[in-house]
Amino acid sequence: MKDTFGLSLLSCLEDTTTVHELERDDGRIEVFEVSWYYAPFKQWHPIEQELANRARGRILEVGCGSGRVMKHF
Repeated sequence: MKDTFGLSLLSCLEDTTTVHELERDDGRIEVFEVSWYYAPFKQWHPIEQELANRARGRILEVGCGSGRVMKHF
């Protein structure tokens, strides 16, 4: 089995138009640009920015993907 998520992240570094298709266990399919995983804080959704600004103390990010959020902290 290939790490398709990891391959998507890697390919995004070479071409920012990479699209990732994710199928959940319930059958729902979501398609999004992988560049979202590398977006700087200013490009985050306002709710994500607000939540990040409210974070206090020690932070543990489980399943951090590309590490986008931890890069901010």
